[in-house]
Amino acid sequence: MKEVFNALDIPILILDKNLSITFCNDCFKHTFQKNELQGSPLTFFSPDLSQACASLQNEKQITLPILLPTIDNQSLFHIGIKNIQEGKLLQFFKIPESSHLSNPTPSQLERLQSLFTNLSEGILFVDQDGKCVEANPAAALITEYTQPELRDMHIVKLIYSQEASDKFKQWISSKVSTAYQFESVWVTKTAKLRIIQCQLSSITNSSIRQLLLKDITEEKKTLAELYSKSVLVDAYFQSSTDSIFLLGKQAKILGYNKVAANFIQVIFNKQIQIGESILNYASIEKRDKFLKHYYDALSGIKFEKEIKINHPKLSKWWILRYDPIITSSGEVIGISFNGTDITSRKEAEMELLAMNSQIRQNEANMASIVNNTSLYIWSVDREFKLLTINNALRELLNNIHQFDFAIGQRMIPLFSKELPTVSFINQWIEYYMRALHGEAFKVTQWINEVFYEFSLNPIIEDNRKIGVSVFAIDRTNNVLHEREVTQLNQQISELQLQTLRSAMNPHFIFNAFNSIQYFISRNDRLNAINYLSKFSKLVRGILSSSNQTKIRLSEELNMIQNYIEIEQIRFENKFEYYIKVDEAIDLDQIQIYPLLIQPYVENAILHGLYNKSGNGKLIIQFKHWKDGIEIEIEDNGVGREKARMIKEQNFPQQQSMGMKITESRLRIIYKGSDSNFLEIVDLFDDQGHAAGTRCVLRLSAS
Repeated sequence: MKEVFNALDIPILILDKNLSITFCNDCFKHTFQKNELQGSPLTFFSPDLSQACASLQNEKQITLPILLPTIDNQSLFHIGIKNIQEGKLLQFFKIPESSHLSNPTPSQLERLQSLFTNLSEGILFVDQDGKCVEANPAAALITEYTQPELRDMHIVKLIYSQEASDKFKQWISSKVSTAYQFESVWVTKTAKLRIIQCQLSSITNSSIRQLLLKDITEEKKTLAELYSKSVLVDAYFQSSTDSIFLLGKQAKILGYNKVAANFIQVIFNKQIQIGESILNYASIEKRDKFLKHYYDALSGIKFEKEIKINHPKLSKWWILRYDPIITSSGEVIGISFNGTDITSRKEAEMELLAMNSQIRQNEANMASIVNNTSLYIWSVDREFKLLTINNALRELLNNIHQFDFAIGQRMIPLFSKELPTVSFINQWIEYYMRALHGEAFKVTQWINEVFYEFSLNPIIEDNRKIGVSVFAIDRTNNVLHEREVTQLNQQISELQLQTLRSAMNPHFIFNAFNSIQYFISRNDRLNAINYLSKFSKLVRGILSSSNQTKIRLSEELNMIQNYIEIEQIRFENKFEYYIKVDEAIDLDQIQIYPLLIQPYVENAILHGLYNKSGNGKLIIQFKHWKDGIEIEIEDNGVGREKARMIKEQNFPQQQSMGMKITESRLRIIYKGSDSNFLEIVDLFDDQGHAAGTRCVLRLSAS
């Protein structure tokens, strides 16, 4: 591109976004004798020009005259300033020297006219009184006055609004040198109202002002047509899953919805600007095709096409639609360019094509599948005559009745040697009729000590119900298993109640109240209150858990701590205890059956540690184990054998039921499992003497 600029005989400058010079072509260097400008701020070259460039914000481009130093002297240039992606592009057109005198005459300004003849924007030169001294052909076309008629005309005569006229007079008479842009309604010679975009700028060292005119009436009319239906359009936009652009003349974007904005953001990493051309987002090779369909739509011809977009960020199938936007008067004011994402449909179509070929293959295998299943399958027509029967059912009926059911016979499930009763036949006629009315349902029946589940479905062809298909399966084992599970759950509930009774046995409660009475008699108020508080928490926890099938592990742990601390107080801190929990175990997320751990803790304290001389130690650990947890309850007491001997000597008639009941509960819970859920290990010291007991509970998550 720089080689192209160097070949031009027009001075060219390119600025970055900070208004620093990044490129100047050879013609610029020769005209202004500036060879070392690259990288310098524009203010080093011309402060006035830098100020004009800084004022260009959202506008795409402006043109203005400005006096600049050249190789010979000061010359007046007409400068085109355009926003580009890198920053700004400046083009310099030299105006004849006589045109920038302090008081230019109309004849001098007439020489400037040839420079602007081909511009689409209107240009008026006006003096400080607001009187036109020169106009180009485009200005005459906009106002419908001839160029001679415009000369010496006061511009305020053309401005419709008094407020706009006053602002125009104020600016024209001021000495402000910065550009001023506004929109106002002008009145043409034929009394038409036109919306004009105006840009006023001063000419350096001159009292003349330059006024650029652009007729935006049609654009405003188009927007007004669209905005008059803004509520409906906005609702449609927001609810539509299509990508929608509303395009005006010259393919400018007048509106878009969120889907369209997201599409542009994903593909181009840009935000859409109202007023920019949709062609900014079309590749060069596709512009011609787009413009053809665009202009066809402007002429009233609709068009749609399926395409696939293959892009690194997006791969989709789309239907593109070009629809004319037509006003109530029948005028085409733009087009609606819609994109509908049909990726799911296309993928479904491709899957369907693949499935069709697969279906043809599957149809050949279907008979084999039906005939080799354990299900009993048959179908009947509207008169209950047999249409199909699979091998499993044919073999079953042959074994029962020693004859083969033929296609066309009336069919009810004769799964018993006894002749069917009238009520049984009528019941199956009712089932068939329900299915023929469109109902799909299941029924169950005991027949000859076998529990069958029948699934009946209507056979539909061309929206007509032509028969009934029936699938039957032997569910006897399932029913027997459910009964067994119900019985086991009942046993678990009974054992849980027994566990509660064991935990709340009168002996324990009696000892607890004796301890409280003991502390009160000693006037040990603090220990009495502490003991009573822990005892009440324990009782509350036990009673609360008795109504639940499962509780959180944290709740079970709280009950265990209360129980241990009660026993510590009662036995005057004869032992100490430690509870260790793996960091990865979430006590609030794991649920267990209530009162599973307490009986083993009680056994360790009452039979292991209580009989030990000296201080005892109780350690309870919670660890990960396969898909569940492992709970170790270890004491350094006297061991099981010595505890048994002490019990037989002191309490020969007493039966310890807590551990037995809990073990029974665990056996029911883990029935049929190979899991080693309970392990009790006798501990010995180096001399072989009993050193305590370790009880290990392994609870599976399932």
